[in-house]
Amino acid sequence: MDKHLGSHHPLHIHVYSIMAQMLVKSGKLDEAKSLYQASIICCSRILGPNHLQTADIQMNYGKLQILRRNKVDAIAHFTEAYLIYARNLTNVALKTAEAAD
Repeated sequence: MDKHLGSHHPLHIHVYSIMAQMLVKSGKLDEAKSLYQASIICCSRILGPNHLQTADIQMNYGKLQILRRNKVDAIAHFTEAYLIYARNLTNVALKTAEAAD
């Protein structure tokens, strides 16, 4: 994929995430962890740390950590996702308020 699309293409995020979900369903949690970590890195690098897609991947990684019985890490990723969602909703609310003026 790097050869054809380059390492900064958003498709990497989706491919890593889909592969990770398949691995979770197969019970291969350690392998899924690596792919989710790669997906988080790609999201942050390509889309930015405050993008909604980054929050979605953080949520999925948190769910994986619950399955791995790593509650502390799960809470950290759920919190990060929440903060991203909150920042985005705040921005939407502000834009809506500005448009109403």
